[in-house]
Amino acid sequence: MSPRSVGRPCVVSSSTRSSPREATQSMSTRAMKGRQVMRTVRTPRVCPMRHDRGVRRDQRIGLLVIVTGVFMLSLDVTMLDIVLPDIATAIGADPTQISWIADCYNVALAGLILLGAGLGGRFGQRRIYLIGLVIFGAAGLAAALVSDPVALIAARTVMGIGAAGLAAPAVALTGLMFTGGQRTRALAAWAAASGLGLGVGPIVGGLVISVASWRWIFLILVPFVAVMYVVGRASLPAGMPDRGGLAVPPGPTDDRPSLDMGGAVLSALALIPLVAALLQVPELGWTNPWVLTGIAAGLILLTAFAVWETRARAPMIDVRVLRIPAVSATALALAASYVGFLGLQFLGAIQLRGDFDLDPVLAGLVLTPWAILYWIGARVGASLSVRVGAGTVILSGLAILTVSCGALALVSTASPVWVGVGMSLAGIGCGFITPVGVSLMLSSTPDSLLPTSSGLSMVVRYGGGAVGLAICASAVAVGMSAPWGYLAAGALVLVLGIGTAAFLRRGTASTTPSGQLSGP
Repeated sequence: MSPRSVGRPCVVSSSTRSSPREATQSMSTRAMKGRQVMRTVRTPRVCPMRHDRGVRRDQRIGLLVIVTGVFMLSLDVTMLDIVLPDIATAIGADPTQISWIADCYNVALAGLILLGAGLGGRFGQRRIYLIGLVIFGAAGLAAALVSDPVALIAARTVMGIGAAGLAAPAVALTGLMFTGGQRTRALAAWAAASGLGLGVGPIVGGLVISVASWRWIFLILVPFVAVMYVVGRASLPAGMPDRGGLAVPPGPTDDRPSLDMGGAVLSALALIPLVAALLQVPELGWTNPWVLTGIAAGLILLTAFAVWETRARAPMIDVRVLRIPAVSATALALAASYVGFLGLQFLGAIQLRGDFDLDPVLAGLVLTPWAILYWIGARVGASLSVRVGAGTVILSGLAILTVSCGALALVSTASPVWVGVGMSLAGIGCGFITPVGVSLMLSSTPDSLLPTSSGLSMVVRYGGGAVGLAICASAVAVGMSAPWGYLAAGALVLVLGIGTAAFLRRGTASTTPSGQLSGP
């Protein structure tokens, strides 16, 4: 059976062995008793066709490819943190270059996700996913072979470009393969894989560097990429997505979606001067004209992107989605959670390897409880969201994350144990925020704007993480100690949390078109 037949809705009789007359009488009897016989089109049933087992196998394999891809690109974000001191020694990188090696990947990923989504709508999601996979693997191989800081930064940037090609089509491919409750569960698996990859990255990096060179941090990804390409080419659906993607209107000469090239350029460039300026603060200072110019340029480009999207014929981000309070609130909350993921993991790794002189494996073990408690927090948060509302859970997670940053600033210098305790607390906070936040954002969005919301959720996460990591790295260099970085992260999370609370409060006064907003 072809992938296009997966999840095709149909109406199934409740008694397949009955005659037509008996079935009609049975339905009439149940209708008279007030029972609902037919399911609505919102939750279609899947035809139990002869080859259904084969279809389910294809779905599982396709989902495995998608989940493995997002796990791999997330793993690469934090796996590198634990080996940065070894890389600095091996290739002679200075602190600013090390910060760029860590953050250039996030900048490229956040800046190009929207373009990747637009290309997927134009040329096919599977094609862009596989191209992104090849770029990611080839750049990883190049990163393993370089011996110069600038060359490594370039290779890591190209890896981020490939990661954008992996991340952008993932939600659309999931939507092509699954419907209804199956789609919800598949998206939950996708979100869980992303968080798990970020959480286990430090221990994986520590184990690799303990038995091999730092180059194997990149080399171990290559065989996975090769296998995923072969399996993904055979199992992922090749069909074009429905209308309503990130690039909606058809092109002038065919029925494929148009590309918003102006928006693509602005979104790709906006983060570069902002992050570059923040990373130069330790060397040049906050009042340096180049630093101030870079920050101003980044803010101007972000503003220009927002204005462009309101006027573009085929916008990459449909600004109508930002008028939904739950979407705006969760966008800020997700950005804050990735300040925790990327900023705190970076700070913890630097502190454990530098200040406490721990070996890579032990440093990774100290950070491992983060992943465990993130998973626990995600499960508990999902259960609590049903009882007290998603908004309350998200705000609780932001409060926990803010407190953990303050605690790390106060006690992390005493012992590595306190670093682990503070990071574990942050893991619980991120577990409360991320899965519940993604779910709230998507469930609060009308179907026609779902692709925009999914793209927005990825942009704010990795964009917020990139800016947060740059601020943390600059604060550490200026203050010459990790507590300054924790304080900077806590301040940023607090500001984003206040914005989240404001939007959630606004949402309680008005209901979004797609349903009720759960919140305080």
